[in-house]
Amino acid sequence: MRDSLVSLYKRKKRSFLLVEVLVSFTLFLLIFCALGFWQRHLLISSRRNERLYKSFLQENIAYKKLRELFRFTSQFESLSSDTLCSVIFDRGVYSDPELAGEVAGFLCYNTHRKQLELSIRSLKNQHKMETFVLLDHVSRVCCIPFSRDAENNDLPNRVTLHIYRNSPNLCQERLLVYQFNLGK
Repeated sequence: MRDSLVSLYKRKKRSFLLVEVLVSFTLFLLIFCALGFWQRHLLISSRRNERLYKSFLQENIAYKKLRELFRFTSQFESLSSDTLCSVIFDRGVYSDPELAGEVAGFLCYNTHRKQLELSIRSLKNQHKMETFVLLDHVSRVCCIPFSRDAENNDLPNRVTLHIYRNSPNLCQERLLVYQFNLGK
């Protein structure tokens, strides 16, 4: 009886076959490929979203700086196409005392680097200047001053900026329209 049980046990016990090992490796390979694909897809998606977020953040910061610039403007002058406008505005308290208070600001479009820049120069010291890059990937900019009454040529009531921007993430050109009231 004991011999029959041992022979029965030997018959039921099988060794791994090469086919079973290959099937298990293939299943592991499919699982790891699927995991790798989705991990790469999520990484690419998060990088794209990060670039878009940086673009929108840059637009938000540019809007806030331009709003501050035009809100405290006391003089306004439209210039050439590269230097869109020249303003004198009250910057208030600033870390550099020469660039605090009444300063001159120039809104410029750099055609070579495709950037919208704000240059701030001291009225006391002509050599003291700071330049900020407001927006990257700008294709063209248009500055339109509006006045309600034609007699007052000193300071227009508001300024509209049309900024055409080519984002590296988007296929189409975006139009940003900013409108600011001048003066306090």
